[in-house]
Amino acid sequence: MNKKVITNFQKMIDVNTPIIYINDYDFVRIDEIIVEIVGNSKVFEWNPATGTTNFKTKESQGLGENDTLEQFLRDKYTVDVNLKEKFLVLKDIQDFIEEPAIKSLLQLIAQRKLYDRDYNTTVIIVSSVLKVPQELEKYVSYLDIPIPEDDEINQLIDEHVEVNCYDNFKDEDRKKLMPSLKGMTSFEIDRMLDMAMSSNGSLSAADAFAQSDLPQPGIPTINTPLGIDTPNSIALGRSEITFDLFFRYSLRAFFTSTEYWSRDNRSNSTCTP
Repeated sequence: MNKKVITNFQKMIDVNTPIIYINDYDFVRIDEIIVEIVGNSKVFEWNPATGTTNFKTKESQGLGENDTLEQFLRDKYTVDVNLKEKFLVLKDIQDFIEEPAIKSLLQLIAQRKLYDRDYNTTVIIVSSVLKVPQELEKYVSYLDIPIPEDDEINQLIDEHVEVNCYDNFKDEDRKKLMPSLKGMTSFEIDRMLDMAMSSNGSLSAADAFAQSDLPQPGIPTINTPLGIDTPNSIALGRSEITFDLFFRYSLRAFFTSTEYWSRDNRSNSTCTP
């Protein structure tokens, strides 16, 4: 976990920031960061799919169609003497944040946090889309999630090696894989390592070639020209790839555009002797 992110997040809490916006799509890792920060404080989550949600178990606690974001914010816009500090985690609310009632409630919560000493509620918006109404801009601070550095990439590799029992993984393999993984987000690195495992059941230096010759994650489709010069290759821009690489890329595009193997599932997997 990036220590700088944790430090910056904690500083935002310490200076009484009313709304913290995290523009990212890896909600599992963001939850881990939030847990690191909030400690034993009460956390309330709302998202469009399950409404009011238990932040730890992810079980829906809502009231069906009546469990709207507006109702959630109205319920939390109170002073609870039993809660010294609480956090409202709002996920993927970009389709709701422009609604007048939502903007007003977020403004009221933000103003109350700034001016009412008995009210210590912090709003954390986590969204894959960056969208902040002009009326809320002055209350919002943005937590940046940087590209992983070498130590984080090594940690991700170690997780995959341990969980998937890569007994033959060597330092040489790590050195050759590293350049292919630099510049990717943690989410993309996870997908790429999963992809390497799915292609040959192991993780080694040989996978570095396949990864470096493929486009970066996040592009689910490719455009090929109408004319194909030879039966053994397909022209892509200025480069030429074999059908083997084309198949690998198509497979990778599938995995990067779907929830192939969740982080939770990996953490619960065991190695068989």
